[in-house]
Amino acid sequence: MKFVSKQVVLSMVLTGLLSVTLSATVREFKIDKTHSNVDFSVRHMALSNTKGTFTDYDGVIKWDSDGKQSAITGTVQVKSIDTRDEKRDNHLRGEDFFKTEKYPEMSLISKSISKSGRKYNMVADFTLRGVTRTIKVPLTVSSIVKDPWGNNRIQFSTTFVIDRQDYGLNFNKVTDNGGLIVGNNVTIALDIEAIESK
Repeated sequence: MKFVSKQVVLSMVLTGLLSVTLSATVREFKIDKTHSNVDFSVRHMALSNTKGTFTDYDGVIKWDSDGKQSAITGTVQVKSIDTRDEKRDNHLRGEDFFKTEKYPEMSLISKSISKSGRKYNMVADFTLRGVTRTIKVPLTVSSIVKDPWGNNRIQFSTTFVIDRQDYGLNFNKVTDNGGLIVGNNVTIALDIEAIESK
């Protein structure tokens, strides 16, 4: 029979306690769609920004204050696009743009999250129209607050820019003066409120 030294036993106990402590700091939240927004904007004919939103989305956030064990997963149903123009929305859903019958979802899945002062930096896989690219985005996170009904809530926000042509969204037309009807850079803004799972 082999004997284990007190130092080894103490080390094993401390490792177990540390593991429990670390896992206990990770809290899971579900997106509250009634208090969240998934928005975008793109330049129209170098005159104005066409803005839109997606109304059907879901996601889970596993969060610890240091960010090291945090993970964010979000999925958007692309058919839910709304630019306040039904004809334009149907065009965007079709073959020229999103091809929603073939590619119904776009997603954002974090690969790592690191803390920088009061803010965070997130590296994530962004998938659109079947193409996945790794992006780096800034992330602002609120403190956890309790609402009047006893739910713990947290807020996440980020704004980042993608080149739509990186994801196969190449459709465009040239205006009489040689400009393009639709810009290539698309600004995506996520403002997410989430409730802690019980």
